[in-house]
Amino acid sequence: MDRNPSRYRDLIDYRRTDQHQNQVNFSKLMLDVAARLLGKPTSKTAFEWRFGRHGSLAVDLRKGVWHDHEAGEGGGVLALIERETGKRGREALEWLGLDVDSPEYQREPRQNSPKPADIDETASINERIARAMRIWSEAVPILGTPAEAYLLGRGCALPPAGEDVIRWHPACPYDKGGAPCMVALMTDALTCEPRAIHRTPITLDGTRDKARPKKMLAPSHGCVIRLEDDADVIGGLGLTEGIETALAVIAADWRPVWACGCAGTLRDMPVLRIPCLTVFADNDASGTGQEAGRTCARRWADAGHEARVMTPPLVGSDFNDLMRGAA
Repeated sequence: MDRNPSRYRDLIDYRRTDQHQNQVNFSKLMLDVAARLLGKPTSKTAFEWRFGRHGSLAVDLRKGVWHDHEAGEGGGVLALIERETGKRGREALEWLGLDVDSPEYQREPRQNSPKPADIDETASINERIARAMRIWSEAVPILGTPAEAYLLGRGCALPPAGEDVIRWHPACPYDKGGAPCMVALMTDALTCEPRAIHRTPITLDGTRDKARPKKMLAPSHGCVIRLEDDADVIGGLGLTEGIETALAVIAADWRPVWACGCAGTLRDMPVLRIPCLTVFADNDASGTGQEAGRTCARRWADAGHEARVMTPPLVGSDFNDLMRGAA
């Protein structure tokens, strides 16, 4: 994937505004930018591309917007560049090949990115965090619940941090109604402050409700699911994308391990004061999981830490699949 292109200037289309100034039509760049930053789509139609193992990241090629349904975030072309490369403002424009000092340039018009149906369009970040924490406080320990049956059925260990990180909500707010969910607390990777929740819909018989995708509520960027206490994280740390993957690795006696919830949060995981990092990356056909793992490990290595990435051999699998196959 090309993260430093030099040919976008040729793709740029200009529109005349009411003030008779030129403005970049960023939406026309989305197809090429998405292909270069995200790689091969998991699935696609003429107007929409999907990325990730479960297609949770959707790109609307007509509107030039994207939305990550797991992370609950989205935006236009510049927002995608910032998320994938870390470049923002002037740096993002230069990455596109724009002459940012040219009077022809105006800022990208605000785009109405799609939002999950269960998030109030007008809610502030603080309101969304408060809502997530209310749901968390309503949830109960998983022992004896379908969430426990689900994890054990997947060959997972129960979370060492217990009810401090994973709980059960029999009627968790989801979309416009509710659904039984395993709920995980997402805390700031640096400050440990509770910031968001991760919801996994589960049927009452303890199996994954595949009709409902996993979702996060409240901003999850820079957060992690602390499946083990910080006191147990001393000499090294394992990171995974999914909760089930992390708990499967723990079940195989590799500890400590935290989960990030999705590829985006794994990729952007901040560097901590931990000397060694091991990323247990998903082997996605699209390459999303592998790229997230490599990007994270590279950032830690650049900061002077020992970092490595491990990937299961079978395309389309994660370490939970690998552990279950070996059982």
